[in-house]
Amino acid sequence: MFNRYFSWEKRQAAKMFDLHGKNPGRDRFFAWVARYGLGVGLLVFFLVPALRVHFEVEKVPSFSVIFGLPLFLAWLVALILQFTIRRKRPYEVLHRPAIFRALADGTSFPSAHTTVSFAIVGWVTVFLDEHRMMGDFKGAIFAQDYALFAFVFFVACLISFSRYYIGVHFFSDLVAGAVIGVGVSSVVFQHILPYLE
Repeated sequence: MFNRYFSWEKRQAAKMFDLHGKNPGRDRFFAWVARYGLGVGLLVFFLVPALRVHFEVEKVPSFSVIFGLPLFLAWLVALILQFTIRRKRPYEVLHRPAIFRALADGTSFPSAHTTVSFAIVGWVTVFLDEHRMMGDFKGAIFAQDYALFAFVFFVACLISFSRYYIGVHFFSDLVAGAVIGVGVSSVVFQHILPYLE
C-alpha cells in the first residue's frame, strides 16, 4: 500500500518538474514565495500587527510568548523529524534540477516551512475560537475574523505549494507539515500556555 502511494507521489513530483520552464513568470513567482516566504516571513510581518490591533493586545512580551512559543516548538518538531527520518528531496530522488535548489538544505520530511506556516493557521484558529467563546473580542466584527483566518490559510497554502512546485518537497511532506503545525500549535495553546500565564 505504501509503495503504491510513494510511486504515485513520485509520478506527481515528476509532473511538477515537467512544468518548470514552460512559464517563466510562474517559475519566478513560486521561487520568490519559496525564498522570501521562509515559512513565516510574510505571515509574521502582516499577521502580528494585524492581531495586535485586532485584539488590542497591550502586553507585548506576553503576546510574543503566546505567538512565538507554538511556532518555535512546531519548527523544532519538524527539525527533529527531518534529522531522524532523513528522506531525500524530490530533485535527489528523481535526478531532476530544482528551481533554486539552494533554497533547500537537509532532508525533506516534513516540510519545516509548511509546519511553521500551518502552526500560525492553528494558532489563529484556536485563538479566534477561544476568545469568541470567552467574549473577549471588544467589538471585533465576525466577518473580519474569518477574513483574517482566510488570509493566513491562503498564505500558508501558497508557501507550502511553492516548496512543492520548485521541487524540494513531496506532497506527503506538506501534509505532514500541516498536521504537525496545526497539532503542535493547538496543544501548546490549550495545554502549555495556560500554565505560563
